[in-house]
Amino acid sequence: MFNKIKPRQTGLAAASLPDWWCKVDRLNAVLREANLFGILTGLRKENLIALRWDQINIKNRYISIDPESMKSGEPFKLPMSRAMVRCLWRARKGSRMLHEVNSRTWVFASDRSRSGHISNTKNVQSWIRADGTKLKKVRVEQSAHALRHSWRDFANEARVWPIHSKVLMHHAVGSDVHSEYLTLGNMFDDLRTSQEAVSSFIVKNIAPAEEARRGLM
Repeated sequence: MFNKIKPRQTGLAAASLPDWWCKVDRLNAVLREANLFGILTGLRKENLIALRWDQINIKNRYISIDPESMKSGEPFKLPMSRAMVRCLWRARKGSRMLHEVNSRTWVFASDRSRSGHISNTKNVQSWIRADGTKLKKVRVEQSAHALRHSWRDFANEARVWPIHSKVLMHHAVGSDVHSEYLTLGNMFDDLRTSQEAVSSFIVKNIAPAEEARRGLM
């Protein structure tokens, strides 16, 4: 009963990204960009689906994560890569076309939920046949948590420093005195460079052809 619970091994392999993107690219514009933004940022599900436009600072390229939604209870600024910014602009365009009113507040808006934003990154369709049989179709199997796991793996493959990976995922850096001497604010530019490296690795593996990469980067 005291065995430590191990994280689920749900991360995507780099070789699986083209197939993953082929399925994601068939979704509506909002869900497509939500899935892409999830894998580019590694955000927790609750921070991803409820992302607001007032949290986005385009000029300085960062996302302000509300302290009440963080395990640490502290505010957090996540640096954004160029691919993330482009993803946001496509999300805004898609949200305005599909959900004009709610898109004023929510990045990934929805008119089908009480909250005004999407409730999940998956596209689940369910219906009942005339004989009463219940059917369900899931177009994308990977959850937001799986996308977060994937980001962690890709950060390692992109040769990002472990300390940068921890900070970008907003994991505890460490409890030793040496780690506590880190001044995270002074690392911001370096963290953005690491974020760019991870995004570049992901996009390169999603769309190997140069003309395809231009649409994402």
